[in-house]
Order: sequence, then structure tokens, then C-alpha cells
Amino acid sequence: MKKIILNLTPAIFFLSILLLSGNSCNRAAQKERGEGGEAVSSVTHIPFTMVVLPDTYTLGDEKIHGLITNNTDNEATFGERNSFEYYKNNSWSEVRFSSENALVIHDIAYLLQPHKDAGFDAYLWNEFFDYIPGKYRIKKEITTILTAEFTITQADSINANINTLHSDGDFTMTVSPAACNSNTDSLTVIIINNSQMEIAPLNHYYIERYGEMGWERCYYPSYTKFLWTTHTLSNNASKTYKIPLFTPENIQIFNPGRYRLCKYAEITLSAEFNISD
Repeated sequence: MKKIILNLTPAIFFLSILLLSGNSCNRAAQKERGEGGEAVSSVTHIPFTMVVLPDTYTLGDEKIHGLITNNTDNEATFGERNSFEYYKNNSWSEVRFSSENALVIHDIAYLLQPHKDAGFDAYLWNEFFDYIPGKYRIKKEITTILTAEFTITQADSINANINTLHSDGDFTMTVSPAACNSNTDSLTVIIINNSQMEIAPLNHYYIERYGEMGWERCYYPSYTKFLWTTHTLSNNASKTYKIPLFTPENIQIFNPGRYRLCKYAEITLSAEFNISD
């Protein structure tokens, strides 16, 4: 029976992530296996890792099992989507399935808690691709949320010594000014990638306010193509954003209090495995 793809827009996928959202950043990693199969020293901190267990399957196997480890203080999420590549002539090439119709993928978000593991199964769809013995890898995207606090006060003069929290460690995000009033028209947000992994923050953001029930979302911009585009940051790279604050659209939303700005950031993981006769 042919199968139809479930095409979900980024907005729908991230709606499910919103139900699982969390906080921010760092811990020492255990010994893991890198993309080329080499051992990575435990001295090098790797924020997120992924392995395939076991690392060898046969041509008759229909799916593989993977394990993602979160070595940070941030919650993260991942979905069912993934891609496969095969190794040939010293390079990686994408596995392209030959189904007349696309394949069904229920793209929901699974929670990956700080300093925890989460397992997943991935179908090989071998009825749509002629696998041969050799080396393969699976690629999978995860999403984490970076946060940075700021305050809004009624006073015309602002106390610059207010203590606020922000994402730190592997991925740093800061907001300035940390203390604002009704004359503050925008926030300057800086994200720095301190890790060895690439990270791709989205232009999109949302703002939460701290109340009696904890952090509650108070401002969430409408979907636009621009907001859902990303900027890839390699090690030590940074990106600066200007976020509008007091505008005619939201001037009634921001009363004096404690707030935090939240930004999604995507990370692509890969893990190798072998297929034998």
C-alpha cells in the first residue's frame, strides 16, 4: 500500500514543542563515538550526542534504534523526521527513496530532558531503497530553547545592577538592556556558540513573564517566513538580533515585572551504523 506524507509546517511542529519547553545550559560529556567512528575524549564537552545501538544491522532489518543524550541543562525536543546517507568513494551521499508517493512521517515533538537519554526507532524503508552492505549514517534535528531574562520597571531612571539569568555554557544568549522601562523601544540579543557543534538559532522569538504560576507566555509573534529562518553558527561565532519591545502592537502587554526572551535553536546530529549481509 502506498503511503502519503504528512507535510507539517514549521509552525505546527513548534506548537508541539511549546508544550514541552524548558530552561538553560552545561556539563561534562562522557566518552562518545564521533561521526567518523572515532572515540571523542571525555575532556571535550559535547552538548548533544547520538548513537545507533547496536551499530550493525542486516539487510533484512526494517528499522534501527538510536539513543540521543542531552549533556546540557537545557530541555530539548526532537521529532520522527530523519534522513539517511551512505558512504561511498570517500564521501557521503543521501539515500533517496523511490516510492511513487512520499512516506508517512508523524512529526511530533518528544521531550529530551537535561542530562538524560531518549531512545527512538527509525524505519529504513528498505522496500523503497536497495541497501547494500556498507557504512551508513542517520541525521536528525533536535531543537533547544535559549533564554535570557530582563525586567521592566515604571521608573524613568533604571537600576543597572539588577541581577538576571541567561543561557550560558555551550550556548550563551544575553539581552541588553537587562532593565527596561516604557522608553525602551528594543532589546539587543546576542547569541554565542561556545561549543564544538554547529547551532542554528531561528529569527523567531517569544517572551514570557514570571507570575504566580511560574513562567507564562505573554507575547508570541505571528508566523512569518522570515521569523522561521535560521542562521548557522559554528564554534565561537555569534549573532546579534534587534527585538522590538514597546510598540503600538504590544504596549499594553508589558507591565512592570520580570520577563525572559526565548529563542529556538536547531542542532543537527548524526550517527554511523553498518549494514551487513
